[in-house]
Amino acid sequence: MAETVYCVDTSSLIQLRGWRPPRSHPLAWRRLDTLIGAKRLVAPWKVFEELKQQDDALFHWVQRRKKMFRKNSRGLIETVQHILTQFPDLVDINQPTESADPFVVALAYKEIRDELFPPDIVVVTEEKYATGKTRIPHVCQAYGLRYLSVHQMFLFEKWDF
Repeated sequence: MAETVYCVDTSSLIQLRGWRPPRSHPLAWRRLDTLIGAKRLVAPWKVFEELKQQDDALFHWVQRRKKMFRKNSRGLIETVQHILTQFPDLVDINQPTESADPFVVALAYKEIRDELFPPDIVVVTEEKYATGKTRIPHVCQAYGLRYLSVHQMFLFEKWDF
């Protein structure tokens, strides 16, 4: 069985920065680099764009790791459109910028659907179920995708610091 591929949401990268800052936990970030190098940590380009809005240390970290970000393809955009048809309130139309959330789910789903031997792919997000609001976990469940928090990903990988 192939190793697990993680499709990460902006919220998890931000959470990780607060939970395990690079300066005080360099091993955690080196292990992420190992996942990126093995093509096991991916994100849609929209996550990069969301992080770019902050222009902080986290953005500078991801800027040096652009290979983890997948550009939009026609198939990805079609999958995003399909998700938003089913879950229109996944995004807030009153926000000035487009949310990465449907792109995260779409990338994970598309990777599974398009591969002859699909990887074991898991969405990594800090979002939780909330009454009255559609969130990534709702959509993952509808599309048959597993999801974890970044802390759970570390446990799943058996990383101990």
